[in-house]
Amino acid sequence: MNRIVIRVDGSCNYKNPVVGVGIVIYFGGKEIYSNSYNCGTMFGSTAGTVSVSEWIGLLCALHWIQNKIIEDDSQLAYENKFVGKFDLPKEGFWIRERNIDIIMDSQYVVKTINGEYQNKKKHLECYYQEALRLLNRLPINMVRILWEPRECNTRADELSKEALKKEIQKPKWWDESIFG
Repeated sequence: MNRIVIRVDGSCNYKNPVVGVGIVIYFGGKEIYSNSYNCGTMFGSTAGTVSVSEWIGLLCALHWIQNKIIEDDSQLAYENKFVGKFDLPKEGFWIRERNIDIIMDSQYVVKTINGEYQNKKKHLECYYQEALRLLNRLPINMVRILWEPRECNTRADELSKEALKKEIQKPKWWDESIFG
């Protein structure tokens, strides 16, 4: 079974604490989705902008997974109601049947979300709590969050840096009341 691999990276501009995020999704070894976001100045940006951008990258990946599950469930409900039988889509992608690796180059974020480190940085707590909330909504053992060196994450890294040159475009799921 092909795994879904989601590579994310964050970047920042230290002169003006702006956060950029890149996300690239692979299935069967092929890129199926990529995007970048210039999230502007974020809550906590002035005190650890790189960590903020990495947490936002993780949240982008987790929200993509949630949205794909909702899309699949809607498709299945449609097919069951109107077609009367279960047919896999032509690409056979159904996300609930996949294992997913989210790969990042931030050891801090990976080890914190995997329970190896405790989050002791107050300015990152809202991002950490949102990531836990999203992970807890997913099937157990569906997602692994892994670390790889920056050199292995070049495409997401490029997108995160490109994002800093774009106009501010926060992800659709962004909640100003939580993240500022």
